[in-house]
Amino acid sequence: MAGPQLSAPGDAIGRHFGLSELVGPYLFSIVAFSLAALVSSHILGMYGLSPLVGWATDRFGARMVIGIGMGIFALAFVGGILDAVGESHLARLIPALMLLGLGWSCTLIAGSSLVAQSTEPELRMPMQGTVDTFMNFGAAGITAVSGSVLAWQGFMGINAMAFVVWLVLLLFWMPR
Repeated sequence: MAGPQLSAPGDAIGRHFGLSELVGPYLFSIVAFSLAALVSSHILGMYGLSPLVGWATDRFGARMVIGIGMGIFALAFVGGILDAVGESHLARLIPALMLLGLGWSCTLIAGSSLVAQSTEPELRMPMQGTVDTFMNFGAAGITAVSGSVLAWQGFMGINAMAFVVWLVLLLFWMPR
């Protein structure tokens, strides 16, 4: 819907750089499409595959799916680090973000299953609400910190920070 509204600004930017008519709006479209592809791939990983993750949790068990999710997170970090080391490219960034979303889905759905299985029926809803609240506070805290980390160390710093969080979670998840 905003596309037609961006024609005049896009044309002005294109002319500023000496580009022919309609090239500026075309460049705006490429940027918008690229951003949509990034967000869509991440959301697909988070929510689009959740029925499959729920089935896998029921079929193979929550601990197994959490382990798979932790492995998927590791693959996402590798993709993110490869993208951060070189010139960033959508061909590396889109799969990394999709894997990040899928790892989140695996750990969240299977983790919620573990909470439900280990809690008395009358306490399940309040316990799940409490766990979700702490998870959201943690996500908000990490999001707040990540802006400073990004400014300080770039995307390599973001990946390093995520790796440290992953490592702590892995230590808690591993069988004792």
